Amino acid sequence: MKIKKILFPLAIFLLLSSGCSYTVRQVKGRPSQSLNGGIFYSLPKTKIRVAVTFEYTNFDMAPYVDYAEKYLGIEVDDSRAWEIADVDITAVYEADPDHYYYVEPRNSKISVQVSEKGLLKSINSPFVEITAPDENVVERVEKINLSEYLYSTANYNMHERVDTLYAPGKGSENEESMVYVRSSVKKNEEQRAEETAKKISEIQQKKMEILYGEYESSYNENALNFVYSSLEREEKRLMQLFTGVKNTFTDVFYVEPELSKVVVDDQIVELFRFSPQEGIVDSTNEDAMPIYCNLTVENNLRAVSRYAKGKSGKGYLKKVSPKTNTSTFKYRIPEVVRVSFVTPSFTKQKTVKVSQFGTILELPARNVEAVFDSHTGELQYIRNR
Repeated sequence: MKIKKILFPLAIFLLLSSGCSYTVRQVKGRPSQSLNGGIFYSLPKTKIRVAVTFEYTNFDMAPYVDYAEKYLGIEVDDSRAWEIADVDITAVYEADPDHYYYVEPRNSKISVQVSEKGLLKSINSPFVEITAPDENVVERVEKINLSEYLYSTANYNMHERVDTLYAPGKGSENEESMVYVRSSVKKNEEQRAEETAKKISEIQQKKMEILYGEYESSYNENALNFVYSSLEREEKRLMQLFTGVKNTFTDVFYVEPELSKVVVDDQIVELFRFSPQEGIVDSTNEDAMPIYCNLTVENNLRAVSRYAKGKSGKGYLKKVSPKTNTSTFKYRIPEVVRVSFVTPSFTKQKTVKVSQFGTILELPARNVEAVFDSHTGELQYIRNR
């Protein structure tokens, strides 16, 4: 009876092993065995890419900023030259140096595809990348002469002044004659601001005529759109004399999720320090505002981990124990993490999949067809061969 109990599991093991045509070994440091005719792959590791767009306003190019409220009815705070305009949060997947594996064929052929980064794409199954269609289509518009529609660039710096002087007449001592003297004098700053505001109002009126069909012309719709966009550009140029010239800059920051159990559920990272007057400043500047990135783990894989543990060795889900030396393909189910970018004026959140927070599983020890997500490493398709 005891012999049967020993031989039965052994027979099952040999049966499963006989169907496996490859060996998978984890590679740590210098391999203890020679590696010939195989292929390496790695489990993915996730970094959070935070691209922050800053808007800088150059008020040196705004000579009429003090008259913006008086003539345009807008308030301009020239003490805040820098603002955080937008942020884009994405996940970047790369090879995890702590989880490299070597696949060596044994009795028969095995097809393994890996990405350029060394991440597993497929086993014994074709893998086809999905590419987006090319949307870089340039619409052609009719070229027309805008000289009769666009206002000419007037000389806003000079104006004509007519002075009336009285000079003694030639006939008698009491007789006076009027003498008109014309001269050009320099306008002051407020006069130039007022005239620029009037020009902006005229351009806006012309735009309204086009919008509401009051514009009399034989040009087609594309031509009118071209006129309208040109008027908008001129309006923007003149408005910048009051509001300043705005430029945008994008800086990219990377956050590597911390694997420590102390901070794994809620990680707070200071990305930079920000000043509305100077932009990004040194981290030692205590007067600047710290800008944070928060990572909160959703813990969606607890049920998966418990199920895999309870079904260890059964079916396709088999959790890998750190002390177990198996010879099958390893893969990860990534964990969902909520990433928050926090500023004093707004907070932006996005959920991403972090591979190293996920559960490591292994495929059955037999020939299978499988397809994986080439970025996150998720198993997308599997069947017995």
